[in-house]
Amino acid sequence: MREQTRTVSSIRKRRQKRRDRQRKLALMGLSGVGILVILVLLVLILANKYYIEFTIPDDETITLQYGETYSAEDVKATYKGTIFQRKGTELKVTPDGTVDDKTFGTYEVKYTATHKKLTKTVRRTVIVEDKLAPVIKLVSDSGNCVSPGKKYEEEGY
Repeated sequence: MREQTRTVSSIRKRRQKRRDRQRKLALMGLSGVGILVILVLLVLILANKYYIEFTIPDDETITLQYGETYSAEDVKATYKGTIFQRKGTELKVTPDGTVDDKTFGTYEVKYTATHKKLTKTVRRTVIVEDKLAPVIKLVSDSGNCVSPGKKYEEEGY
């Protein structure tokens, strides 16, 4: 009977040792997977580059008609990342410079956007010119005509 008890006891011990080894291997495997996941995330975070992207409708140089109002509100800036935050976050854009739409000339407006320590500035050239030809309308008498040999007389406008 004692021999049987020892045999049963030794079988139990062997089974327990086998279970302990299996648990240790499972924990080591999970630890390895955890470390691998952390390393992959670290590489992705370090590989991600953040930048500010400006959206300027039309072109960087625009031409306004004399008297046409210039609006600096159409320029947008977005904070983006190459891997994370690809859609981006819209930033506040600060314009610097004025455009006098009643004075012909070339003006430069700087736009600056900042997010934490990252700052970017773009420039836009605005040209104010008169692109419309003048319209002159003469007022005349419908019965007026110039005969050959007669002097032409301006009726006025």
